[in-house]
Amino acid sequence: MGWYDGAFMSVQADHREVGGHDVSALSRLAELLGPYRLRLTAAVLMLIGLTAVNIIIPQLIAVVFDEVFPNGHWLLLLTVLGAMLGLYALRNLLYFGGKTISVTVGEDVCFSLRKRLFERLQHMSLRFYHRNKPGQLSSRVMNDSYVIQQFIQNELPTFVQAVLLFVGIVATIYAMNWQLALASTVVLPMHIAAYYYFRRPIKQASSAAQRHMADATGNLIEKFLGIEVVKGFAGETRENAAFERSIDQTRRSELRGQRYHVLQKVLADLLVGLGVVFLFGFGAYQVMGQPAGKALAPGDFIAFFWYIRMLYPTVIDMMSGSSKLARASASIDRAYEVLDLIPDEPEGARVAPTQVHGRLSFRAVGFAYPDGGPVLRGVSFDVEPGQVCAIVGASGAGKSTLMSLVPRMNEPTEGEVLLDGVDIKQLQLKHLRGAIGVAFQETFLFSSTILENLRYARPDASRDEVIGVVKQIGMQEFVLSLPNGYDTMVGDAGLSLSRGQKQQITLARAMLKNPKVLILDEATSSIDEAREAALIPEVLEFMKGKTTLMVTHRPALLRHVDKVIYLDKGRIAYDGPPDGFDTESFSTSKALARS
Repeated sequence: MGWYDGAFMSVQADHREVGGHDVSALSRLAELLGPYRLRLTAAVLMLIGLTAVNIIIPQLIAVVFDEVFPNGHWLLLLTVLGAMLGLYALRNLLYFGGKTISVTVGEDVCFSLRKRLFERLQHMSLRFYHRNKPGQLSSRVMNDSYVIQQFIQNELPTFVQAVLLFVGIVATIYAMNWQLALASTVVLPMHIAAYYYFRRPIKQASSAAQRHMADATGNLIEKFLGIEVVKGFAGETRENAAFERSIDQTRRSELRGQRYHVLQKVLADLLVGLGVVFLFGFGAYQVMGQPAGKALAPGDFIAFFWYIRMLYPTVIDMMSGSSKLARASASIDRAYEVLDLIPDEPEGARVAPTQVHGRLSFRAVGFAYPDGGPVLRGVSFDVEPGQVCAIVGASGAGKSTLMSLVPRMNEPTEGEVLLDGVDIKQLQLKHLRGAIGVAFQETFLFSSTILENLRYARPDASRDEVIGVVKQIGMQEFVLSLPNGYDTMVGDAGLSLSRGQKQQITLARAMLKNPKVLILDEATSSIDEAREAALIPEVLEFMKGKTTLMVTHRPALLRHVDKVIYLDKGRIAYDGPPDGFDTESFSTSKALARS
């Protein structure tokens, strides 16, 4: 399933349920744990051993009260004490082993899940990212996987141990005295009823809290990215109020879920108290009200009480574990909503061109966004290898949209785009994009050094190769003017650069790729005209013999191009050499900026 409308499906979808739990969530949890079945089997065996140890200990206590105290058997007492000491040591060894396995498996599942989520998101188109907030997506990758990790490491082992101990204790007490066991466990159906009553509202509240948290995170990241706009329009107070409303929704959902969870535990504790009253009432009758031959031995009653003392907390752990499974299932559903996404960036027919020459052909190309009217209409033109083609037009004419079709950031809704005579939809994406270099008006630098930012285009490039390209396009002086030259940290964790400086770095990054087709989408719009006048010829000299598409609103740059495509409301109004283009009207047309 693909969500091209930008809204993830709600985890409240109507799934079939078994035992009060979403079948899809349980099956998906089993799928996540599948690769670790051997380790999990070892952990379960350790928990079974731990259960056996816990059931044996009360029997030794019964021996002390029935055999040691009445008869003064010191040797037997020492034997029992030694056995108990050994059992406690064994219990802790088994607990340590099982806990170590669960922690390791939890970490591995979280690592693998985050890797799968990120890989899937990497194959989604730009349209998907434009319609889903970064904070929401990062919440799916990091927060939901963490909830699942914590469940596997903590709640799941406790729940499995509780189930095993519950089965072992019930079997033991019914074997010892079924009448007393029946009186002590009569409240268990009430525990189950309480769990079913609270299960759904707990999961709904948890899902709502996670959804509100993702929204709040997305809004927070958005406001940090747009902090200049916020401050420029004195919007701090409004944003404070908006953020407060956003996190208040999360708080309310969390409080609602915790309130149900606490109420469930309170009711469970009250039922435990009721069961203890039944136990002591009927147990006292069994010890004191029966004939000597039929009376329950004091040691057996103490052992029985010990079992019941373990049983009711175990029932609470089971109910608590079930409610936590309900909460974790919400995160599992949210994670699988991403994993179930169908990539909307098709790989094509896996044609790998042997050599790219750079001939571009647009054939009756049209494009329209799903929620808007057509942006491009019947666009047809050719760019020969080695040509420099300027794409000009007013704001909203479709210049940047047209450029986005070449590396398939967007797909044409009509017509086709050809590279060397082959429909680019038939080319492998990695080969297509490997032949194209792009420098955008809006720049982005990673929090790293200048060198590593440049190398992002070619991770295998040596330092000398990077410096060679920078020198060739006349940017060496600029880079060396920075505090640490190529090793200057930039981005969030480093030096603040002007937009023009960032554009120079991103332009050099595109050059380092040595592309067959270069797209300059107003890549020098923030660079002063004097520097631009010197830089563009160097770039075009570097690209000599290769294809360059240059979106610009500066008439002076047209003297460097071989042909001009003028877009007017999504249609070609001029296709020809720059000499025949009315540069005067171009320079005075309104709002000639990046579309």
